[in-house]
Amino acid sequence: MQLSFKLFALCSLALTAVAAPNRLLTVEKFDGLVNAHSYIVTLKPGVCKDSFINADPALRESVTHADWTIIHAFAGIFSPNILNKLRASDAVEGIFEDGFVELHSEQTDAPWGLARTSATGLLPVHNSPAALNYTYAYPDEAQGQGVDIYVLDTGVNFNHHDFGGRATHGWAQSGWNATDTDGHGTHVAGIAAGARFGIAKEANIISVKVLQKYNGPVTPLIAGINWVASTAPTTGRPSVASMSVGSPGYRPLDEAAANLVSVGVPLVVAEGNYNKPAARYSPARVESVITVGAVDMHDSKAWFSNYGPEDITSASFETDSGTARKSGTSQAAPHVSGAVALWLSQNPDATPEELKRSLWSTTGVVKKLCRSRLNRMS
Repeated sequence: MQLSFKLFALCSLALTAVAAPNRLLTVEKFDGLVNAHSYIVTLKPGVCKDSFINADPALRESVTHADWTIIHAFAGIFSPNILNKLRASDAVEGIFEDGFVELHSEQTDAPWGLARTSATGLLPVHNSPAALNYTYAYPDEAQGQGVDIYVLDTGVNFNHHDFGGRATHGWAQSGWNATDTDGHGTHVAGIAAGARFGIAKEANIISVKVLQKYNGPVTPLIAGINWVASTAPTTGRPSVASMSVGSPGYRPLDEAAANLVSVGVPLVVAEGNYNKPAARYSPARVESVITVGAVDMHDSKAWFSNYGPEDITSASFETDSGTARKSGTSQAAPHVSGAVALWLSQNPDATPEELKRSLWSTTGVVKKLCRSRLNRMS
């Protein structure tokens, strides 16, 4: 039976005849590992996604993610025949390989990273970044109360004593264990809002499990962003999303990140640990997100941190969580997410743009930056 994608009358764009083979849409390749035979399909404006998918049973049965509203797209595992029909459809705007995202982390009583966020100048080097003989100053009236931090990562250990019952499950990919089976998500959640090593010690932590280990397909990440975008604006509480995950440049992920900010949820992302231009990586290159690079104990760019016109640099090198010691822009990003939560607890009606302007007030701190790099520190 010939595969046909018909659009119902309620769609403003009709599906035209199948194009000649030499007019097939090119599948955009991903620069890295991919989820074999899995693709993200973006549709042109005006195309009714549900009608498009449901018009043919073979397509409908192949779709794995159909409910996204964060981007006008769906994802699935498609046979060569279905893929070619999609490539020939005038209703399809783009087809992308389902590439792998990965954590921006390097394995290695107040640690240096925590203390640096409240200091106005360079801290003395007592022993090492892991030494617990620094002081972190924070206002008693603003510890993140009433603010939700959505942690898009490997999950969170909800029973960890450092969270004091403030960590809850929000979303996980269907079929996954909701708890943290890797440790990275719990680690970054502790930096953002743990009672001992956290920045915003009374903020709520909401786990959005988008990975099961250090890397995985981008489709669960976009699905997690989609869930945050549909949930956070309905709670009546200020919120910030923290994401220490990224990939080589990838347009669907960029679009999802930008659209999350557009519904009023600030998104803090790690810049990456490849010592390369951040403009090559998603979603760090998105203008509206808060992109975070890493500095060392001497307020110099960490050797591994990506570079470019990112918004903020933050403490990261050898951050001690109490259970594991790690460094990377993965650790820098939750420092800023926690700082955002502190600010939102005092300014709950602030927009993402107003929040960024507040963060931009700390300029001229970081050393050894290229001229194009914004010199701001949290």
